[in-house]
Amino acid sequence: LHYASRAALNIDGLGEKTAQDMVAKELVGDISDLYSLTKNDLLELEGFADKSARQLHDAIQESKNPKLDRFVYALGIRHVGERAARTLAREFESFENIRKAGKEDLKKIPEIGPEIADSVTEFFSQDENQNVLKKFDEAGVKVQEMKQKGSSGELQGKTFVFTGKLED
Repeated sequence: LHYASRAALNIDGLGEKTAQDMVAKELVGDISDLYSLTKNDLLELEGFADKSARQLHDAIQESKNPKLDRFVYALGIRHVGERAARTLAREFESFENIRKAGKEDLKKIPEIGPEIADSVTEFFSQDENQNVLKKFDEAGVKVQEMKQKGSSGELQGKTFVFTGKLED
């Protein structure tokens, strides 16, 4: 539910009842299993017909290129809310950099305290989470990198000349 929520990956059509039904019918064991679902799998769910199964399948597939901050938030790392996820994304720019960050790297960020640093490093050190992340890679989930502020490139490398004079 958290992964599909509006603040996370915003997967339209994946609500509480549908998520419970997916788990009950053993269609998913973890969040990465969403990406292996077929339209026919979704037809097994209560209340799903051809159109609704296709729409949910399309919505899941469209979430394969999430923004870095939303994906980090969607993972449900303890103590990492939307703001902390945005801060991590801005500071580390890529998912791989966040995965590799050590506690000390994380603690250097003013908005990230020891609890969040511990939670993040703990999350990425757990085998179960490593397996889920590997399954994301295999499913073709490509987390978008986040550019640093001021490095968008549009004005980078350009020279500006101002004319006139300044008064004291």
